[in-house]
Amino acid sequence: MSRQPRANEVLEYFQYLFALSEAVKQNRHCADIHRVRAKPQKMRGDALKLGEYDSQVFGSLRHFDLKQLLEYGPGAPIQQDRDGNFYALQSNSIEIEDSQRYAILGRITFPEPVVAMAVNPFNQISTEVFVLGRSGFMFRVVNRAKTWGVQLPGIGTPVSTASMDVLYDQCTLAYTDGGTGGIRRYNLCSFRAMDPIAPEQRYQNVRALAEGGFVASRDGSLDFYDENNRLILSAFFTTASPITAIAFDVEPGYIWIGGGEVIMKFRIRDQKLIATSVAEPSTRFHPLSITVPGEMRPTARSITAYGRNRGVRH
Repeated sequence: MSRQPRANEVLEYFQYLFALSEAVKQNRHCADIHRVRAKPQKMRGDALKLGEYDSQVFGSLRHFDLKQLLEYGPGAPIQQDRDGNFYALQSNSIEIEDSQRYAILGRITFPEPVVAMAVNPFNQISTEVFVLGRSGFMFRVVNRAKTWGVQLPGIGTPVSTASMDVLYDQCTLAYTDGGTGGIRRYNLCSFRAMDPIAPEQRYQNVRALAEGGFVASRDGSLDFYDENNRLILSAFFTTASPITAIAFDVEPGYIWIGGGEVIMKFRIRDQKLIATSVAEPSTRFHPLSITVPGEMRPTARSITAYGRNRGVRH
């Protein structure tokens, strides 16, 4: 028997960070503005209304607002490391911030504008970050120090948008620039290009699964692959396509999706929409990244079970 989460537990689900491609009007007067640090010219808060889809779970939250806690700039991807610190891309640098004290811990600069990054979610020893420049050159940063770089093969240049993640073996980088060619792969251990997955497809985002495999977004659908690169579940999730951001929830079996001008929470097994953010009329935004502190990535085995129950859809 499942337990309905209490209101304060559900509220914790929304303590996420969103990078927006269109900034909120800086001088907009709104009682819901929530500033989180002492740089108001740089950090702006935006209130998002919570759309009610499951009255049993979210009925008590109808008067609460979903807060954007942190905004760096138009389209700035944000990620979190294993210590809870936030990394945000800013032009040709990464700014690192303590998520508890909202204090700047440091800045890493690069010789060119940077457009995407991935924090290795499986490295329990050091903080390993991969940063992609507009030229297609990727930098490896370990514990805030640049170590080596490589030109990623097969990526279109100049890069305007891209998504990448380190897979469970910690040697495979999966990436896409949103064009045709499927999910490209690069071996970080042997410095060799690997065969792409589903090269006939056009994917916009990729995110690693626990214990191997990944999920990739294709317009409004999500394709789940296991550790052997087999498609185990393909399902349509939203008409708000293309999907521009993916993150898993703190509760197993749920996923957050950014698309169009909304951020949505779905149950994976039946693609049921659980909650959605609704922008105020004067606010326009396009979520480009979602960071979920305490994110629980599912295994391919659990996704396979969903596929057996419903049948893999292509």
